[in-house]
Amino acid sequence: MVPPARRGPGASLALAAAAVLLAASLPAAASEPGPAANWAALASKGPQSVLAEADRLANHHGTQRWRMRMTIRPPGGDAKTLVFRVWQKGQRKRLVRFDEPGDVKGLSMLSASKTVMYVYSPDTDNARRVGTSARRQTLLGSNMNYEDMASVDLSNDYEARFDGPADAGRRWLTLKRKAASEASWDTLRVGISTKTAMAEVIEYYEGGELARVQTRSGFEVLGGVPTYRDIEMKSVDTGLVTELHVLEQEIGLDLPDKMFKKRYLIRGR
Repeated sequence: MVPPARRGPGASLALAAAAVLLAASLPAAASEPGPAANWAALASKGPQSVLAEADRLANHHGTQRWRMRMTIRPPGGDAKTLVFRVWQKGQRKRLVRFDEPGDVKGLSMLSASKTVMYVYSPDTDNARRVGTSARRQTLLGSNMNYEDMASVDLSNDYEARFDGPADAGRRWLTLKRKAASEASWDTLRVGISTKTAMAEVIEYYEGGELARVQTRSGFEVLGGVPTYRDIEMKSVDTGLVTELHVLEQEIGLDLPDKMFKKRYLIRGR
């Protein structure tokens, strides 16, 4: 269930972490989208190259800033909507600050690396580190977990193969987890757009069964770059849906390193 207005440190931790997690999952701006005219050349390099290019277009930016709206829609329950801002530098450093509603205002989270995360709670005026044991926990009653946040470049964790020819403007890849990878999902299916060379659909499989589906839509130019403005994650078994919508986006800002330090998480609010 969505936490009520009065919350303890644990609820604050989960709430802020969920926002960073979703920000990480969000299809970021494509600085150099792969036009259809170049698709054949890209595909000829093989499925792993296609996956690596999708990673590059989605994640490899110097600095980024977003303002986002997140909505969690539990089946048979009331939706919860939150608004927050995200600053990102490189592929690992992210800072999130919640703006609304009032019961979450001031909650902040810092991701300093793939495994090092801190959450600031205005209730306790303290920053806590998120332990690695919490990476597989679902958050906020959503269908997202901490480990989703670490899954930035799929080509680092998975081996890709083509799954049939292009269909309806997408080329599907089947991804198998690499032996040395600690990624949670052993198999993914990714639908790559032949127009943008970016992932539009990701299917997550557990024990051979489809568990959830991520769909990206609302492709447009935002802040001067092509962007998917919407992401939806739907659980197959329960129908639970988590949505994210990009309200604002900026690329190439001057973000000082001090923004991504623990002390700034507390003092920079």
